[in-house]
Amino acid sequence: MRTQRYAPLVLVAALCVSCGGSSDPVGEVTVTPERAELGYPGFADLDFAFQFEQPLEGLSGDLRVFVHLLDAKGGIVRTFDHDLPVPWRPGSSHEYTVPVYQSVLAPPLAPGEYDLTVGLHDAAGRRWALRTATERGGSSESVVATLTAVESVDAAPMFLFPDVWRPSEGGTDRQVLARRWLGGTGSLRLAGLRSPGAVWMAVGVPVADQRTEELILDEGATTPTVEITTTCSDYSTRLEGIGSHPVTIPVTAAAGELSTECEVAFDANFYLVSLDTLARRTVALENLSWSPR
Repeated sequence: MRTQRYAPLVLVAALCVSCGGSSDPVGEVTVTPERAELGYPGFADLDFAFQFEQPLEGLSGDLRVFVHLLDAKGGIVRTFDHDLPVPWRPGSSHEYTVPVYQSVLAPPLAPGEYDLTVGLHDAAGRRWALRTATERGGSSESVVATLTAVESVDAAPMFLFPDVWRPSEGGTDRQVLARRWLGGTGSLRLAGLRSPGAVWMAVGVPVADQRTEELILDEGATTPTVEITTTCSDYSTRLEGIGSHPVTIPVTAAAGELSTECEVAFDANFYLVSLDTLARRTVALENLSWSPR
């Protein structure tokens, strides 16, 4: 038996990322490596190190780190924005890793060099300047690294989607350029494996559109969850709650020699059902990339 639950209505405020903010640096950010290669459909881990120095006057809501990839004309071609993982406390510091990627679900970047910029903004669009190794005076959008896009990644496998996956559809911004919905419980196959590596993905647990669909949870469940298991290694994880969840899955020789094929399985305790067509969907793959490791 399944019981019905209704997802809450979520209102998303529009951000004015060009709004004014402090012109004096409130802290320092360092990104390493300063140069990296980004093949298609690959990802690279960048280490972010923040020094929190000054209070954030006028902070409204959550603090966001915006990460923009710019072409030679300064146009934004990709974003890797995220919440700062810890509270901003002057006098403290924090280091963490951010994956930058080319998703197999989206078109590749044109080969060449791109600037990576970093900055801070809040829910009202207010910005704060950061000091970097190359821009000592601080800027509300500072260049911190250079990425070189190349045509392919060494030993990248083929990603195969069985029929339970819906066709690819367009995304909503430059962070999620395209997505694929899973129609129920199912798996993603990796074929043509030639070496160990890792799969990075962003898995979206959606909010129901209350005008056109209902959220149905398993009996006794109170929160949407997704169990991810794989034959690519001994990895497994459990995702809880609505939102976009980053997942890194190692692809290793779990028992002797690495197989040429493995799969990643998704088992959700919920589904969204269309009130018009009765079609179902569970999770969405929002980004999907590979790294040989």
